[in-house]
Amino acid sequence: MRVFFAVRAPVSTPTLTFLKLFWYFFMQSQNTTGTETIKSAYSYTLEFTGYIGEDELQNLPESSGIFCVYEAQQPGKLPSMLMERLLFIGEAGNIRHRLLNCELMSIWQFSIKTHHKLAFSYAPVDSFNRLRVSAALVYYHKPPYNREYLDHFPFYPTIVRSRGATAFLDTMFSVVKTEKP
Repeated sequence: MRVFFAVRAPVSTPTLTFLKLFWYFFMQSQNTTGTETIKSAYSYTLEFTGYIGEDELQNLPESSGIFCVYEAQQPGKLPSMLMERLLFIGEAGNIRHRLLNCELMSIWQFSIKTHHKLAFSYAPVDSFNRLRVSAALVYYHKPPYNREYLDHFPFYPTIVRSRGATAFLDTMFSVVKTEKP
């Protein structure tokens, strides 16, 4: 069986991502026997809320989700912050509790420039999918203070779409399963 794609106009990044995943699954289907099953891509949309400073962590929800830690600058007396870089992506069953009691907080504070602050954004994710989505974000973006999932992604193909407070995060990407080196 032959499949051909003809593209006559410029193709957007989300369309290319879809075509890559389609091709991946199509090739998988050509290599299967009657007893094998093909794993489907998992798609998840994240709605990030933020940015909040360290002094507002008590206002975070006590729910399951993913959070991002940034180095931020607050120019003058402006209420908004300017994100400088992504430091860490984490997941927790209780976002507020995890960040208020985080053992890495002092390391992050020590690593930022003078007069800069830590800023946080978060997205609710159910407990069942939290680890997979977090691993996809870490594997794709490779934040400097993450240690797990930087060089491998142990889950089946995953598509992540992000909206809201997404500084330094691609708004749509996909990752496929890779083995640990």
